[in-house]
Amino acid sequence: MQLCHGGRRAGMLEPWKGGGPRPMDQGGHTVLAPSAIPLEPDWPAPRALTRQNIAEVIQQFADAAIRAQRAGARVIELHGAHGYLIHQFLSPVSNRRDDDYGGSLANRMRFPLEVFEAVRAVWPDDNPIGMRVSATDWIDGGWTVAETIILARALDAAGCDYIHVSSGGMRADQKIDTGPGYQTGFAAAVKTEVNMAVVAAKSASRCKPKPSCAPGRQTPWRWRGRCFSTRTGRCVQRRSSARTSPIRASTNVATRHAGARRG
Repeated sequence: MQLCHGGRRAGMLEPWKGGGPRPMDQGGHTVLAPSAIPLEPDWPAPRALTRQNIAEVIQQFADAAIRAQRAGARVIELHGAHGYLIHQFLSPVSNRRDDDYGGSLANRMRFPLEVFEAVRAVWPDDNPIGMRVSATDWIDGGWTVAETIILARALDAAGCDYIHVSSGGMRADQKIDTGPGYQTGFAAAVKTEVNMAVVAAKSASRCKPKPSCAPGRQTPWRWRGRCFSTRTGRCVQRRSSARTSPIRASTNVATRHAGARRG
């Protein structure tokens, strides 16, 4: 189960309706963010979170984890990538606060780590918990790979089971150098500094990955999400008339690692 707060990315129109901010007369609302910096120049500015708001959001993450467990979830992933709220606190592009939650790297990491600690406190010890991160903003002056490694060390020390390394998503003017396995180098750099498992995002999708992408070399895991969901969807469509039992998603890989790590 992935837990996420949209921050300044919340309140968007559906992609098939053109995207962009949702107008107030269509259910839009004032969104919250670390600082009152709009997602794009023509978007409305979000409202900066107060310290009380921050405490409330942290508690909401913990409450969501409790509900996820009651619903049968066995793995929690905190989404701290792609311009969502956790990422917004990490990046100097979106975080211009002058209190304990902004400025220095330690301060910008404070909210993500407090979210992790709050969720870890309510999540069963024998169930894995990880965090997805953007290793770089691909923007000058933004979040960097070096900072990602420091965050990964802190998460590892706090009892994180894995880190899911992606990149980008902060702003539309990002300059991404894509290609087969283009994010595995980021994951490999993180893996050299931590004991927890490292997942390379988008390392093998619609293409043949580099040999260095193979699990067990630079990164022990590769997760293929959308390609499986697409294929599964097609499979369900083909077999829906004959299906007699529910389809269940497997969490065996993450659970196996957690058992090995804690055992």
